[in-house]
Amino acid sequence: MRWRQQLWLLQRDRRHGSLELLARFVELCHQMEEAEATAQDFRESIRCLIDAHPAMALFRRLAERFEPLFDEQAPASAFTAEAEQFLQEVQQHVEQSAEIAAQQLPTGATVLTHSASSHVRRVLEKALQRGKTVRLFCTVSEPGREGIRFAQWAHSAGIPVLLLAESQVGALLGDITLFLIGSDAVCQDGVVHKVGTALLAYRLWLEHRPVWVMSCAEKFVPQPWDESFAGTAPRISRVAVPQARPLYDCTPWEHLSVFVSESGFEDAQDVRTRLLASVE
Repeated sequence: MRWRQQLWLLQRDRRHGSLELLARFVELCHQMEEAEATAQDFRESIRCLIDAHPAMALFRRLAERFEPLFDEQAPASAFTAEAEQFLQEVQQHVEQSAEIAAQQLPTGATVLTHSASSHVRRVLEKALQRGKTVRLFCTVSEPGREGIRFAQWAHSAGIPVLLLAESQVGALLGDITLFLIGSDAVCQDGVVHKVGTALLAYRLWLEHRPVWVMSCAEKFVPQPWDESFAGTAPRISRVAVPQARPLYDCTPWEHLSVFVSESGFEDAQDVRTRLLASVE
């Protein structure tokens, strides 16, 4: 079946962020509906994506919304409608939070980014719409190297951008105003995102540079970080030697400054306190 092939491609995708993959899964739901997929097919599909992308909380939350439909053995159209509704809610929250961050972003700021968060991209787009000037430092973002694609987008959008290796960030710390990052999940121990983010956040925290996190309510996961979130990264090289495979890491709350969601522009420690209180 064609939809199974598309599901396989989504499982293997290591280039795109959770919002983009969610949107592609909604398209897949339409294909499944046309193919008269069963409730079990929808349940297994979302579980396959959770296994393939364990740090992406959006798939976990959508799976929760699929469960009542599975229990009812609802038709395929009900699963598609639920997925579409969930995507619309997430997109709305992304827009709201991006607008809030763009309002607060200092004009003339030099912003460091890591990976290729579509949420961060939306903040920068809205800042440009407001007439703000921003300079961007984009890390290559090993091992996936998706930071190169993000830098290319920024350059085409007219944003002054500098592409750099993660190891070069230390040499440019004096120029950085803030570190702006996305999130794949928000857990009790901190924020989960592309591997390498935690180390960069720590380096910026040592230099008293603010670290801003973009997120939304749908990414909260009320559990501690554990290695099951780490996922599997693409190989660094084709050489026949053992290679490290973690794809995600967790930045502890202590190294985060600002948390931006549809709820507002908040001190990260206040968000942490509220999250921990909700799971006690």
